[in-house]
Amino acid sequence: MGKFYQVVTEGLCLYAAQLGWFHATPKSSDDLKQSENKKKLTRAERITARGGTPLMPEIGEETYLLQIWFDLGMVGSGAMGATQLSALEINAWSDLSGVQLEPWEFACIRKMSAAYLRHLNEGENPDSLPPYGDPANEFDRTAVQKKVVNAFKAFLQAKKR
Repeated sequence: MGKFYQVVTEGLCLYAAQLGWFHATPKSSDDLKQSENKKKLTRAERITARGGTPLMPEIGEETYLLQIWFDLGMVGSGAMGATQLSALEINAWSDLSGVQLEPWEFACIRKMSAAYLRHLNEGENPDSLPPYGDPANEFDRTAVQKKVVNAFKAFLQAKKR
């Protein structure tokens, strides 16, 4: 794989990893106590509910590969749950859609699927960090602002004494 294709693949895999992390539903010890009726939110849903915007890496001309990956369903289906897209699934899609993939595109889509699944699973850990960007958008800015203001007030009062 040439240098250009490697860079494109790395960028798309980063996008897929970030998307997997945002689609993850972090587990907590409270999950065992909560009733099944209460809907658990994904990271992206939590950020959006708090007024934030999920931060995604920018994608250039290769957005067509994202669309192909989305059309393929991003992941495969196995007996134990989601799996990396298989060569058979990608080939079947390619044959039926009439879209001929270059070898590097084929490999890129498989790597994107693997990156998405890896970060979807790792994202269940509440302490996991996003693969891209600063997780600051995950927090309620008002609550953070109050804590910072209170810390400065306490600092200034201590300094006056």
